[in-house]
Amino acid sequence: MTARTSVSSWPVRSLLEVADLIRGVSYKRDEARTQPGPGLVPVLRATNINGAALNFEDLVFVPQRRVSAEQRIRSGDIVLAMSSGSRDVVGKAVLARSDWPGGFGAFCGVLRVHPGIDAGYVARFLQSAHYRSQIDSVATGTNINNLSKTTLKNIELPIAPLEVQAQLSELLDRIDARRRSSIVHVAAANHAVQRFRQAILAAACSGRLTADWREERAALKSASKLLADVTDKRRSVLGGRLKPATPVASAQLDFPDSWTVASLDSLSIRITSGSRDWSTYYGRGSGTFVMAQNVRRGFLDWSFRQPVDPPSGASRNRSQVELGDLLVTIVGANTGDVGPVIEDRPEHYVCQSVALIRPANVELTPYLNLWFNSPSHGREYFEECIYGAGRPHLSFEQLRAAPVAVPSLAEQCEIVRRVERLLSSVDFLQSRVEAAIQRVELSGQAVLAKAFRGELSEAEQTVSAEHAAEGTHS
Repeated sequence: MTARTSVSSWPVRSLLEVADLIRGVSYKRDEARTQPGPGLVPVLRATNINGAALNFEDLVFVPQRRVSAEQRIRSGDIVLAMSSGSRDVVGKAVLARSDWPGGFGAFCGVLRVHPGIDAGYVARFLQSAHYRSQIDSVATGTNINNLSKTTLKNIELPIAPLEVQAQLSELLDRIDARRRSSIVHVAAANHAVQRFRQAILAAACSGRLTADWREERAALKSASKLLADVTDKRRSVLGGRLKPATPVASAQLDFPDSWTVASLDSLSIRITSGSRDWSTYYGRGSGTFVMAQNVRRGFLDWSFRQPVDPPSGASRNRSQVELGDLLVTIVGANTGDVGPVIEDRPEHYVCQSVALIRPANVELTPYLNLWFNSPSHGREYFEECIYGAGRPHLSFEQLRAAPVAVPSLAEQCEIVRRVERLLSSVDFLQSRVEAAIQRVELSGQAVLAKAFRGELSEAEQTVSAEHAAEGTHS
């Protein structure tokens, strides 16, 4: 193939003009082992290609006869994920920096660069956004979860002079080390923010957050008046038909003397979910089915919409969402997530995977939302109750018996007010952390883009590395 010229006057060549593609090891399913043994050779899979270095954990071991000498990983090999169930994994590449006695599976490949080409330079190109965009472009109309030899043949990269390749590879390694250090600092900051958020909720639901508020109100009435009012409301709505569930005893609950423990059932006038019979009404109608995807920890996400035109009758009425309801996922991966309905949602109905909790007093909702999202209180109770490894569930009996430490309504309002003020600070910190993460990632791609256009000097790269690191301290 004739060399073409890039903007930087470097020749542009096909990826397979500068490297050979080595296919991965094929073996029978019953030959694979999860532990090493005599006559077995370790083999990497696509999941081992992650981050800046190969991950040598969670290997498979296959008979030695299955791995040819050519399929043993050598220093300078670029291990490539050729096939995966995840679109994001396919195309990922990592440079092997030393010989390794193992091989790589059929879902992987190795690019073995030709003499006169720096392997680190090629590996860095395969981590650039330009490379990823080329994969997406040449694979249009095909299965992006698999890379073919034809796809790789159509990937083009600029070829710098060999001495420049080596210099860029070394400099990009140094920048990446600084970037990884920045990511570690950002991750630590993110963890601290999340712990702060949890500590706020824990203090709120144990009474510690409002201890000074109670001291200033020595004659404060206990929660008994609130519970009496709630009991009257339940009796008027339910006609005394349903005796509320007894709260589950919990030695973990620690709260002030003026508080009391009640079951979620005794605080509510409705605990229900949608009907399974509605499945035939999916995908049409002007109504909205509230799905598990809509319920998040502490809020409801309305970006996903499932239209529904449910049948008329009692099933429809009892499943319709109202302002002040609490929604709880009771089936699926996010079982136990709780979010409040804080705005009118006409013609919204919960599906069978979402429980609708209607407090007897709508003013209870903000506090109950905090309680069931506190990791050491309501959230912990749900996590202990969830059953079913393949498809997690919460039962209505567990929901009804969920214990709640209840303060007076006045103190609930004060708790919510203080939590909202503190969480606004947490949200601000979280936004700063997320912005720092984005700056670090964008700076890494910007450096790669300039490097492969031949526009990045060593001084600029040093500045870029320092700028990426500064993102963690801003």
